[in-house]
Amino acid sequence: MGHWIDLTHPLYDNMPVWPGDRPVQVSDEMTMERDGCSVQRLEMGNHAGTHVDAPSHFLPSGLTVDQLSLHACVGTARLVFLPKEQGQIITRQDLENTQCLSESVKRIILRIGWGTRFGTPDFYYDFPVLTKEASEYLAGLDIVLLGMDTPSPSPINDPGQAIHKTLLGAGIVLVESMANLHHLPAGDIDICILPLPMRRTSGAPCRAIGRCCGF
Repeated sequence: MGHWIDLTHPLYDNMPVWPGDRPVQVSDEMTMERDGCSVQRLEMGNHAGTHVDAPSHFLPSGLTVDQLSLHACVGTARLVFLPKEQGQIITRQDLENTQCLSESVKRIILRIGWGTRFGTPDFYYDFPVLTKEASEYLAGLDIVLLGMDTPSPSPINDPGQAIHKTLLGAGIVLVESMANLHHLPAGDIDICILPLPMRRTSGAPCRAIGRCCGF
């Protein structure tokens, strides 16, 4: 069998989060020394770390994370290497120039190279984002999932969150802050991205794994 690669950043106490979000707190509720078993308490927002955005994140009548199709989250994806630096944008022309997106591609993972900054203050500052035209191009490809190693496809101050709304409105499941994409070659890969089935929520932490196709 092919070797599965973990594409998920671990959750940990006081890890960096989206500006303004609740801090991640992991604390001991019970300890082996005191109680004979180990139990931790977890407090966090549902969009921390590697996570899935459901349409209800920005669309009032959109699906919640427990209503998402597993078909969208499991299957073959096209991993595209599209390196960008801090403050740069991902344009429609960038996507078209990759020459590896087609109507047969249903899931796209963009490796920007930003995931190596996870856990540092830079991760949420001036990260590469899609332009509105790029999001419209992706929405028109009839894909079911878009993953990225950046914390969001849109900037923090995106007016009206137009980029998110364009993608989510097209029924695209968003996977943000993916890890370890550099361990997989560009091209077709197998992915399994399973968010926690949290009822009536706009997103959830997930466990994402991937491997080369053909195994």
